[in-house]
Amino acid sequence: MSADTRLRELLTEIAPPPEIAEDQIVAARAALHAAYRGGVPTRPSRRWQPSFAWATAAVAAVVVAAALLLPGSSPPVDASLAEIARATRDLEPEQLPVGAFVYSHEEATGLATSQIEEAERELFYLLPTKTELWVQGATELRVTTVGTPSFFDTDDEAAYYAGGLDLDDEVGKTRTERFGDVANVTDITKWSDDPATLRDQLGAELAKAVDPVLGEEVRLILLVEELLVPSLNAPPQLRAALIEIVGSRNFDTSKLADGSVVVSVAYEDLGLGKLLQELEFDSEGYMRGSRLIALEPGPALSLPPDTVIAQSTWSRPYVVDGPGILPADR
Repeated sequence: MSADTRLRELLTEIAPPPEIAEDQIVAARAALHAAYRGGVPTRPSRRWQPSFAWATAAVAAVVVAAALLLPGSSPPVDASLAEIARATRDLEPEQLPVGAFVYSHEEATGLATSQIEEAERELFYLLPTKTELWVQGATELRVTTVGTPSFFDTDDEAAYYAGGLDLDDEVGKTRTERFGDVANVTDITKWSDDPATLRDQLGAELAKAVDPVLGEEVRLILLVEELLVPSLNAPPQLRAALIEIVGSRNFDTSKLADGSVVVSVAYEDLGLGKLLQELEFDSEGYMRGSRLIALEPGPALSLPPDTVIAQSTWSRPYVVDGPGILPADR
């Protein structure tokens, strides 16, 4: 089950939308983070991740759809993103031969918490992972290696290892998982590469359900992230259209020396504080990175300001002959 589906179900169970109390939101998020690990462990250790719930309350949903649809209009596009979109649209789509897999590599770091019951304290730390992924439709081979965590406090680090929490997190371990029928695989072929039609589709998707926290700009950028994960191998025309739509919105952009562009949007979360969501696109329209930064951590996060609480860096997608085969030019 995807994280966005799980979050929607948890919120629906707790209270009908859109009036959701702060303590109910906190409870739902705690249950969600526990669900990432397949249930609530004996000593809870959970990782904060950005929510992928793509909608808002009924009235706000109408506003979102209207803002995205804009029938008959062609809003201006940020110059840096327009340049990437033009270069991407000129690329030839890569064919996926019968029996081939899409390979990608991800390096991620997420904020994790572990409860030390004896000391009645909660530890915050950053847990890195490296994942190699081979995908063919609903078939996956996933190889994940857990790295060494980093801590904000030396006492927390000592308590973490003294409590054996590194064993719970499988630090230093590599896990190989094979899935033959992955549920809820995103169908990339249903999304149009015509910007006007795609804008309609995105507006309809954002208007489907309820999210009590995230605004329309954040939900849009997260939906774009979902569609551009390397494992889906979105074709150039679709990447270009998505980037043009992002470029027509009110995001901050920053062009890097290598031609990549970082898109960012700040927002407030009741428990987590003031956050900044970023996406990075390279010069050929591939999504290269995603970051969630706690600019001013809220009461739920005992962290210094400007802490990156979730980030991923992806390779480009590569077409390979089968699972476990590495591309020669990666």
